[in-house]
Amino acid sequence: MISNESYETILRRLLKKYRMIVAQLENSNGSHHHTTAKFSIDAFWADYGSKCSAARQRVRVGHPDEVREQEAAAAAALVTSHQQQQQQQQRREKEKQFDPKIVLECGQFFITLMDCLKLQQTAVDQLFPILSDLVNSLKKLPNAHDILPSVLGKLESWVTRLTAMHPSDELNDRDTRELAFDLERGYQTFYQLLSNNNAA
Repeated sequence: MISNESYETILRRLLKKYRMIVAQLENSNGSHHHTTAKFSIDAFWADYGSKCSAARQRVRVGHPDEVREQEAAAAAALVTSHQQQQQQQQRREKEKQFDPKIVLECGQFFITLMDCLKLQQTAVDQLFPILSDLVNSLKKLPNAHDILPSVLGKLESWVTRLTAMHPSDELNDRDTRELAFDLERGYQTFYQLLSNNNAA
């Protein structure tokens, strides 16, 4: 009389050996070209185990504990995959969000620059610091060059132009109007971007 514990232990050992032997026999089919008869586990069971359907099913399914372990591993992998997808989604959502502090800075710099031009404060040393701060703040937004390509391009070109000028130089009427236009259009684009982001 064999105990359940011993039976389970022996069954596990035999199933493990069975799989090893079957794998070796099936792999040896391609290494011996002179062998005409290829091993097939299905043919073996048809010849020698046709009356042992329950045993064949057990061999196919495996030990109950192994099945449970495989199912548990598959379930854990599914949960992990779902968690990873959620984390990736959360990261993507976070990347889309704008820091309120940066948004406020950008808005203030836009308005301050437009007010300077309206008050005819057109000297380079009056405009350059604020314009430079505006560009740097805009660049802090996620994917700034992708979401505001035209705005950043225009403002960066103005930074380059003012850098080449003397601090005491002033913009002429044409440049003043052009800068005011670029700032107004940039501010509208920036505001529209914020509106779309909040709506999403």
